[in-house]
Amino acid sequence: MVQWTGVPAFRQVVDSLVDRMRAMTVGDLLPSHAQLAAEFGVSPTVVRRALEELRSLGLIVGHQGKGSFVKALPGPRGDEVRGDRERALESLVDALREQVRSLIERLDAVERALAGR
Repeated sequence: MVQWTGVPAFRQVVDSLVDRMRAMTVGDLLPSHAQLAAEFGVSPTVVRRALEELRSLGLIVGHQGKGSFVKALPGPRGDEVRGDRERALESLVDALREQVRSLIERLDAVERALAGR
């Protein structure tokens, strides 16, 4: 059952399913959307978002009319899956910040050159 902890409901479902998947094998069928919604006490929309997140992580694959299946096994802890993604995003943000700094420096140089005319 999902609890109010400040962590979004879909994230709690994702973490719970990742933990459960550690005991599964590739190709195993996950419970249906309706079963998961009832089990976690959440709306089908929350379940759908959680499963989309697992798909985006490459952990499950969905087949229309058949269900969602384990595609890859998660690492030792769900935090690590999320941590890898967060580290990648932080790295991207750092690279973008550096590009913005470089562009600002170029703009400043152009403005100084134009002011000196």
